[in-house]
Amino acid sequence: MERTGHAFGDRQRLQRALAWVSARSSHAGVDYERFEFLGDRVLGLVVADMLLAAFPNAAEGELSLRLNALVNAEALSEIAEEIGLPELIRAGSDVRGLDGRKRIGAARRDAKTELQEWAHQAAGATPAYRIDGREGPDHDPLFTVSVKVGQFAPAIGSGRSKREAEQAAAAALLLREGVWMNEGSAA
Repeated sequence: MERTGHAFGDRQRLQRALAWVSARSSHAGVDYERFEFLGDRVLGLVVADMLLAAFPNAAEGELSLRLNALVNAEALSEIAEEIGLPELIRAGSDVRGLDGRKRIGAARRDAKTELQEWAHQAAGATPAYRIDGREGPDHDPLFTVSVKVGQFAPAIGSGRSKREAEQAAAAALLLREGVWMNEGSAA
């Protein structure tokens, strides 16, 4: 709490959030993924609010670029390292041997965020997602989505939700263009 400047109301939740899945007696990973989901949304909202206040006349595209520059794995790893967060993370032997930044950055990168950042740099464009199909019953759908960036050929992905399919399409484009060497890790 000293390092972040925030007084946490639920210390047990903080301790769970700082425990790598491999360090827990139960390896279900459900809590970690739920915390990651919630944390990503909270961080995005807080930073977006700060940017709206700091740049009241900026267009949405400029705000998106600024948000993506601030809320990405590399920037967050640097901040975590600066405040000494890696040494507070309880991890299993699979992660414990990594240095601080690698330990923080070992979490899966978000393909859509990575693609948006790359698209702005490589093509000066924003990824355009399109739902190409939906199959299956309402309780178990399968979506097919394509993503196009500037003059690059579209990539296709599928998933049980629109978001999952968009992530898969983004990952496919990143892999094909050599931005990612294998799914989940940057080149």
